[in-house]
Parts: sequence; structure tokens; C-alpha cells
Amino acid sequence: MRHLALSLVAVAALSPSRAHAAANSAFVKLENRFWDEMLADSPEMATRLGIHTYDKKLSDYSPAAVKAQLARMHAWRDRFAAVDKKSLSNDEAADLEAMRLYGESFIVS
Repeated sequence: MRHLALSLVAVAALSPSRAHAAANSAFVKLENRFWDEMLADSPEMATRLGIHTYDKKLSDYSPAAVKAQLARMHAWRDRFAAVDKKSLSNDEAADLEAMRLYGESFIVS
């Protein structure tokens, strides 16, 4: 499920207005930070996606690591809930939903 959510993430659309561009920039930063964290936590997935930054790492499934990742997912859920969805383009809204579902799939699994 997490792999499907990642593959659904689209490139954020360029916006015509300055206000939307500022919101877009903040959203893109949020989106990049989320995926950077997720790929760092799942280096095997990063490698499958052609990102070789984490090739020398393996996922840590120790109880402490899973507990920390679960806490991060809960924090991401709160960040996603705080996003002003009205300021997002359709592509950004789809990206937000894909990231939210990725996080939820981790929380419930």
C-alpha cells in the first residue's frame, strides 16, 4: 500500500498567482521533507525507486525504531490536517491525499 501511495504522488503544478506561489512553495517544502523522511526510513523502497542515497542502509525494524517512526507518522498526520486545502492546486491536493494515505497505512498496519 505504501508503495502505491508513493507512486501516486505527482509533480506539483506551477501556480499563476503570487499568493498561490507562496503557498505552493510551502507545500512543496512540506512534501519534499515528508518523502525525504519516508525514504530514509525505507531505504529499500528508495533504491527500488532509483534513489541511491540510502543504498548502504537497511530498514530498522527494532521496537524503538518502529515506535519512533509511528510517532513521526502521527506528527505528519497533524501537519497534513493543518494544510489549507483551498490554497492547493488539484495536483497538490492529490499529492497531499497520497501522503496522508501513506501515513495512515503505516499507522494502522
